[in-house]
Amino acid sequence: MEKNADVIVIGSGVIGSSVAYNLTKKGASVLMIESGTLGCGASSACDGFVILQSKSPGPHLTMALASEVLYRTLSEELDYDIGYAHCGGMIVIEREEELEAMKIFMSKQKDLGLDVSLISGDDVRKIEPALSKHIVGATISSRDAQVNPLYMVNGYILAARRQGLRIEKHKKATGFIIENDRVIGVRCGDECFYADNVVACNSIGAPELFATIGCELPIIPRRGQ
Repeated sequence: MEKNADVIVIGSGVIGSSVAYNLTKKGASVLMIESGTLGCGASSACDGFVILQSKSPGPHLTMALASEVLYRTLSEELDYDIGYAHCGGMIVIEREEELEAMKIFMSKQKDLGLDVSLISGDDVRKIEPALSKHIVGATISSRDAQVNPLYMVNGYILAARRQGLRIEKHKKATGFIIENDRVIGVRCGDECFYADNVVACNSIGAPELFATIGCELPIIPRRGQ
């Protein structure tokens, strides 16, 4: 058995391409396996928000705060414009009874360092006149931002390729190769690829893949609004 890479990364979206980039940056040989074209899954359909206000206080928000800092200089690091816009953002509030809940939520977010505040419905419509008259307020944060997810994928992939990343496109991971209770590779139909480590970044495709080794992953598709 000849090893194809130190690490196999399954999936080429924002997460998979980021993992591949950071691994190659550390000197690992990486093989990426993608069932379609680069970034064709969730990353081609997401909203591109770098939004912190929606994150629950705790590990979720703590990670988001650290992530937002990385986004600021990522275009420079990758030598590729990822479409980052530090534009701020808001979450509108439709009912009076939600205001108190949002105040409590915001207080906990502020304790973790998020710059967020509450404004009235009239002030919201000064920022966005097209909002309905029934909107009673909104939370706003200057730290929210926007990126182009496919630009991000391209930036990560190009930078990782400069560092030695290899890619197998149009090859669906259909199972893991197991030896002595350890994953040593990935099957793509009749083809086998071997590595010391395998990182699955194929989002809603992961449950089907992990079911082949008896693991049930509670991942379901969710429509983005």
